[in-house]
Amino acid sequence: MPGSPRKPQKPRSTLLSLALAAACATGAWMAPDRAWSAHAGRASDASASAAGKTGPTTVPSAAPRASDGPASSTAQVEGFYRQPALQGDRLVFVSEGDLWSASLQGGSAQRLTTHLGSESSPALSPDGRWLAFVGQYDGGVGDVYVMPANGGVPRRMSWDTGPVRVWGITARNEVLYTGATERGEAGTQLHLVNIDTGERRALPVGQAADGALSDDGRWLYFTRNGLRGDNARQYRGGAMARLWVMDLNSQAEARPLVAEGSNDRRPMPYRDAQGRDRIAFLSDRDGTYNLWSVAADGSDLQQLTRHRGWDIRHASISGRQVVYALGADLYRLDLDGVPPTADAGSVTGASGTGAAASSDGTRLRFTLHSDHDQMRRRWIAKPQDFLTSVALSPDGERVVLTSRGRLATQGVGPLRRAELPFPQDLTDAGRCRDARFSADSRSIFSVCDFSGETETDAS
Repeated sequence: MPGSPRKPQKPRSTLLSLALAAACATGAWMAPDRAWSAHAGRASDASASAAGKTGPTTVPSAAPRASDGPASSTAQVEGFYRQPALQGDRLVFVSEGDLWSASLQGGSAQRLTTHLGSESSPALSPDGRWLAFVGQYDGGVGDVYVMPANGGVPRRMSWDTGPVRVWGITARNEVLYTGATERGEAGTQLHLVNIDTGERRALPVGQAADGALSDDGRWLYFTRNGLRGDNARQYRGGAMARLWVMDLNSQAEARPLVAEGSNDRRPMPYRDAQGRDRIAFLSDRDGTYNLWSVAADGSDLQQLTRHRGWDIRHASISGRQVVYALGADLYRLDLDGVPPTADAGSVTGASGTGAAASSDGTRLRFTLHSDHDQMRRRWIAKPQDFLTSVALSPDGERVVLTSRGRLATQGVGPLRRAELPFPQDLTDAGRCRDARFSADSRSIFSVCDFSGETETDAS
């Protein structure tokens, strides 16, 4: 009306504060059959060879695994399996932050640890009696523990000042692990600690990232350097991981096991069907971390697997059986069944090209029997505790809030909070982020991944 006084405008910061307060005061943002659940169904990022399973992620080497939603009382739950430890027909692996035991043939898996902290890098003793691993029972980043292989009270074996990782148990009942160096230099050093006495000794090699001993304890195979905590692929800088070998019974210096030019790590000594000593290891010399082997003197380089896309991240050997982790799954490979490959001369350095044949492993299937508490749907009483972003509308009347991948708008006065819809048939198999209002304040644009791809969505 001409001449009438204008209503004072509230500052935008005040509107934003009021909207947030109103949103937070409403408590839980979840209807019983809707989102805002603490369980976001696991979308596997791994390959699998199971027929008939589909998932949001495609993998070059195999069909993708289905995402695991909340399990019913009769459903078989598949997990994310890592860091296998093999001894004979006994297999221990990491899933859900705990250690599980199963047969090499797959099937039912039994949980061995239940502590709230993480247990990782398991290793079984040659006689099958002991299980060594890294646990967080006493806090911190973890220490070396041992317990009976069938379960029992863990016993602490290390008091290092930094992260540790277990690589195996020797025939002399000593746990081989990497930990802080004796003199405090950067990097890690290999140590042995006796399970029976607790006596600890450092091995005389520097910059060791992992290692393995021959059955007689004479030869030490280890990896020097290598990127730590970095997932860079095909790294070819000065910190490339390289395999070395050292005779512990002589005064000779350690020597490289294979030629430089690629990242080679995780040595695993074994004897082939002809009784010859060989070393299996992981290498990215063909562009992807695969399983390779070499004679104990560094000759006769052979490629054992030819996966593409996903790197082999962990591996363990017992006899001539290897179990390795690829994506979210574990695979078994019988080295006796791998076709003979061409000699090292036909494998061209880092490119890894050549006519050599190989045989990829067989995927192992497990059933995890547990209450799977982390998969249970939970109500979120205070969504503001999970608030990740807030955006104000151009007209200053509303804000869009993002919490746990879900979107809601909230205004002041009569403008009530409204949750934005999402595909109902997907339950929680997707999230949104970076929500913004359109210029006219009537629509909201966000980046969502409900289709399996990251796309811009309009609401």
